[in-house]
Amino acid sequence: MIDMERVCLPAEAFNPRVLFCDLYTREFSYPKGYRYPERYVYDYELELIIHSEGAMYIDDRLYPVDKGDVIFRRPGQHTQGIPPYNCYLICIDLAGNVKDADTYAFCPATPDRFQPYYTNPLLEAIPVICRPYPYEKYQHLFDRVYETFASASATAPLMLKSYALRLLTVLIQDAGQAAHTVIASSPYGKIIKAVLDHIHRHIGERLPLDVLAKIAGLSPTYFHKVFREAIGTTPNEYITRFRLELSKELLLSADTPVYQVGAEVGIENAPYFSYLFKKYTGISPDTFRKRHTGMS
Repeated sequence: MIDMERVCLPAEAFNPRVLFCDLYTREFSYPKGYRYPERYVYDYELELIIHSEGAMYIDDRLYPVDKGDVIFRRPGQHTQGIPPYNCYLICIDLAGNVKDADTYAFCPATPDRFQPYYTNPLLEAIPVICRPYPYEKYQHLFDRVYETFASASATAPLMLKSYALRLLTVLIQDAGQAAHTVIASSPYGKIIKAVLDHIHRHIGERLPLDVLAKIAGLSPTYFHKVFREAIGTTPNEYITRFRLELSKELLLSADTPVYQVGAEVGIENAPYFSYLFKKYTGISPDTFRKRHTGMS
């Protein structure tokens, strides 16, 4: 993935404009071993798999795909599809003010500009690929977008915005439930839950991989693999995001110095805490506090 500039986008600023939508149903006609060209993702892309015997690479990780899978690709990611699979594809300008649907090209002949990588806890909760339930609910929403986009009626832009917001909302809700289901149904579900409980109780302390692996009773390498498959992210990434979400609550709830907030969530180096906070939210801890509390 390209190192993208991260821009904080609060949920109330979500203003999705559908740039492109299509339904691909002839992908089983490609010869065996065919692969789509590798490409970078310039915008937010939602894909619903409706039939598959294929897979796709996203940022050098191979994901087998099956009916009902929803793929959520972000700007800056690198991807390559391996057919056969049939799917709906929707490309979205998440803030509604970056790209023009009338001139949009899904696969441009020359490199395009990247839409900003927006940071928001709701968006970050959506994994790259998940299989929310039920399939029919998502098929209906994707189909409404597809039909409305093709109609080009006077009311289409408003209807597309409504459908896109609905699709994002149900995906955010169902992705969270799906994560809990995966953990519960995993053969390592109890182990992962025990590790998560330890992380949440000791978030202000050092949480090295070997300690977490020891709690799980697994080698560090295998524990890292099991955790990522169950949660959808690495242990370090999960800990970092949890620390930063907790730090937001501390910044809003008390007049505590920024360096102390960082220390309380386990990031004792104040400059590094500020760096991480800005990297994931797009603004500094001081700016976040002033913006949301009015404190000077």
